[in-house]
Order: sequence, then C-alpha cells, then structure tokens
Amino acid sequence: MAINFHFFGNNFYNFFFICVCKLPETNLNKNLQSIDNYVFIKNYKTLISSKEFWTYVIPGSLSYCNIFVFISSSSIILIDILSIQTKFYGYCFALGVSGYLTGTIICRILLKSSSSKKVLKIGTSCSLIGGIFFFITSFSGIWHWIVLVISMFIIMMSHGINFPISQSGAINPFPKLAGTASGLMGFIFMLSAFFAGIIIGVSYNKTLYPIAFISLTICFLNFISVRFFFK
Repeated sequence: MAINFHFFGNNFYNFFFICVCKLPETNLNKNLQSIDNYVFIKNYKTLISSKEFWTYVIPGSLSYCNIFVFISSSSIILIDILSIQTKFYGYCFALGVSGYLTGTIICRILLKSSSSKKVLKIGTSCSLIGGIFFFITSFSGIWHWIVLVISMFIIMMSHGINFPISQSGAINPFPKLAGTASGLMGFIFMLSAFFAGIIIGVSYNKTLYPIAFISLTICFLNFISVRFFFK
C-alpha cells in the first residue's frame, strides 16, 4: 500500500510540473472577468436558483448514490457475508459493473426514438425494479452472490441510462456556464456519494437488510423525483 501511495504521489507531482511548466496555454482569448469573485458568486447563484438545473442534477445524484451503495458495500457483502473467495470477487464485481456499459448503450439506442425525459423515466423505473428485487430477495432470506450480481447489474444498467441524460440535461441549458455547471454538478454527485457511504458504514450490521433497505429507498426517491419534475 505504501509503495502504491509513493508511486502515484510522485507521478502526480511529475505530471503537475510538466503541465504547468512545459505545456503551452491553449486559451488564446482569455476572459479576465471569469475569475472575478463577484462573477463566481453570480454564476453559482444562477445555477442554484435554476429549476432546470436541479431537474436533472437530483435524479443524477440519486442514481450516483445508488451505485455507490453497491460500490462501497459489495466487497463486504460478497467476502464477509456471502463468503466468496477474494480471488473471485473481481469477477463478480466486473459482472455487476458491466451493467453500466450495457445501460449506456441502451441509453443511446432509446434516445434515437424517445425524448430525454422519457428515457430518464425508463431508467429510474429500471432502477426501482432492481431495488425491489434486491429488497425482496434479501428479506426473503435468499442470500446468494448471484442475487447481488443481478441486483448490481440492474442498478448499474439504470445508472448507465440516467447518468448521461442527467449530465447533458444539467449542462446544456447553460452554454456560457458549462464549466461552472459541470463543476457544481460533480460536487453534488460526490457529496451525495459521500453521505451514502457514511450511511452504509454506520448502518452495517453484518446482514443484507440495511443495504437492501437503503438501496430501495434511493431507487424510490429517484423514481418519484423524475415524475415530480416532469409532470
């Protein structure tokens, strides 16, 4: 672990030095007003007060929360609770994460014939199905690695549908504030995942019950939020 830390730490400083000292500035039309503190505050105020921004950021952050529930707990569930050998954990996780790749492909196909709002509703419906499946199987005593992988695949697939739409929907209305919108959106996503990880850690009791309940709750909130904003 210490070797990895030093390796990545040293490489970070090396690349930082190269970027700062060796790479030329590509922005030839600098806007000095963009780094003014007043403009900063004004831009963020514009985004925070925009309903259109939150219409897509909230579903996106909830979807991100949901996959982080599995990302942060999958190793504990598979290895500690379900007694999967550590050498097989990577395969199980890869199968679950492949759902995200599948979801992005499905999202692209759906957008050819449907609006982004309709596709987002499909994605959140898919997420709710995954949450219900995991909840029912967990509270029915069906504790098996296949159940977790299937649940994770469905949740990840729904994220692959929801996330691209949330990103584009939150940024596209603000072409002149794209960088600010992207940064604020990313901050909200990371913050929501941070709290999701804390809740998972605090509620862990060596069973699947709290994890299944938290996942279903997030799925339900995401399902409701999209239908609330897109009345």
